[in-house]
Amino acid sequence: MKFVVFIFGLFVFALQTQAAMPIRKNPIVYKVDFSKGGFPPVPALSKGQYAVFIDDAYQVFTTQKHQNLEISSSCFKGGQVLECQAFQLSKIKPPPFESPHELMNNSAALNCLALGAKSLTVLDDQKRELTFCRFPDKSLISAWSLYYKHHPRQLVR
Repeated sequence: MKFVVFIFGLFVFALQTQAAMPIRKNPIVYKVDFSKGGFPPVPALSKGQYAVFIDDAYQVFTTQKHQNLEISSSCFKGGQVLECQAFQLSKIKPPPFESPHELMNNSAALNCLALGAKSLTVLDDQKRELTFCRFPDKSLISAWSLYYKHHPRQLVR
């Protein structure tokens, strides 16, 4: 028997499996020292700011809109978009990336993984959880804005 653990937002799921499941070669691991009380308090955020928990601390960032994408402000200089990976890889439609389990299917998060980014849950100024992709150069893009760029919403009538 194998147990596979998935972390989505604030929920942890453990699944017991009979067969070997495909596991990413470079799993995303977050270490938190719960002996010190777990996560530190979320910093106070102004409108338009986001907080993401990375390397045992919250990092605050802002975004800008560009071509219907919400990209971290670090990708811009003087109003012009720079050559950050978040913007450059948004031009590529990623190949399909299958969910490790049929009940855990966040299409936007899987889209991040297919582009070589990490899928992170961030908090906005109203403490709502949102999904962002974080690329190796530390640039960020809203996972759902990136997903909908390549998979436009269909009108249901």
